[in-house]
Amino acid sequence: SSFMGAQTATSYALSAPQDYDRAPVDEHYSYRHGAASMGMIAKARLEFLSPSGYNGRHGEIFAAERREMRRRGEELYMHDVDNFELTYFNLVPAPGAIKKRVVRGRGKYQGGKRGNAAGMPSKGPKQRTGRPYPRGFDAAQAPINITTPKLYPEQKALMKNPYTSINLGHLDQVADGEEVDYHDLVRIGIKVPPCTVFKRFKVQGSMDDEFTTKNLTVYAHFFEPAARDKIESLGGKCVRLHDYTHLPLDED
Repeated sequence: SSFMGAQTATSYALSAPQDYDRAPVDEHYSYRHGAASMGMIAKARLEFLSPSGYNGRHGEIFAAERREMRRRGEELYMHDVDNFELTYFNLVPAPGAIKKRVVRGRGKYQGGKRGNAAGMPSKGPKQRTGRPYPRGFDAAQAPINITTPKLYPEQKALMKNPYTSINLGHLDQVADGEEVDYHDLVRIGIKVPPCTVFKRFKVQGSMDDEFTTKNLTVYAHFFEPAARDKIESLGGKCVRLHDYTHLPLDED
């Protein structure tokens, strides 16, 4: 077979070198025939694909030499059915099809996962398969879910503010006699807190806050008493909205 270097009589007549103006056979590997054309001297030259990376980039590549040979076209003769005799003893696997198995636990001083412990410590949970430690594991002390106190529903309600706040300072930037809600303030360009979680709005303030806007109508879900007194003392009106439908409840 021409693959093993001993060309047959039929393939030699077609694949023998002709008297063309070309370089000598031993000058370049692309001019060789038979086994020499498969790149048997691939280890002696610099490869575009190397076992340690691709084109200078770091990364492990299996069967890098065979892949480089196929990229250069050194195995195209195997697809020439007229000149190549394919038999059972010159079959070659695809590059990377056969990967050498890593033998573990066969060395006392080898690093990584090939030593005598196969990458596992001597004893303990890290040697077992699966999760090394359970969720919330805290060594010799009690887990955090045991030491954290439990809160009653009324205690949780005190810690949560389910409203997006609107201050009297935001409303003081509106002209007299306007009707506004949270979305109107955003449209005007007033920098109110973003409404990302809580879709209900609360107007808050104290008696010490400066507020001079007259005849202002404000729509919100909740009004603090001090903020309501400030708005209504200047002829304004506070309209409360429904918590779920967001429609006015006491507009009149």
